[in-house]
Amino acid sequence: MPQIREGFKGQRVITVSSEILEKCDNHPILKNLYIRKIGFFPSVKYHYVNKDKGVNYNILMYCVSGEGWYTIGEKYYKVKENEFVILPQAIPLAMIQRRRDRDFAFDLLGFEIHGCRAIVNPPQPVDHLCVKENCL
Repeated sequence: MPQIREGFKGQRVITVSSEILEKCDNHPILKNLYIRKIGFFPSVKYHYVNKDKGVNYNILMYCVSGEGWYTIGEKYYKVKENEFVILPQAIPLAMIQRRRDRDFAFDLLGFEIHGCRAIVNPPQPVDHLCVKENCL
């Protein structure tokens, strides 16, 4: 199976500079919660990100269209159009677009969330929610 980490046609990523991040870390209000990176990944097919040891930030992932899979620990979860999930820091996770014998593709918005209030403690899966009316 092909696997692509980054470099999708139409991909857009904005990363906050380390200078600004340092200011956020030291600001009395901003240090609680801020976005480090924002990305849009269109028509993501064969996308695969695997973090065996987890990461030091939470990921807010919004599925604009299509569907795909993600894992938290050893459990698989499906994400569909107009749903978002929070992938907590410090536990193994993966985002994939192929499971078993079926390919998936989706348009994805992703946010890396930092700050002393961004910690899911203890780390645990957060149920995904959809944005459509009466879905929460």
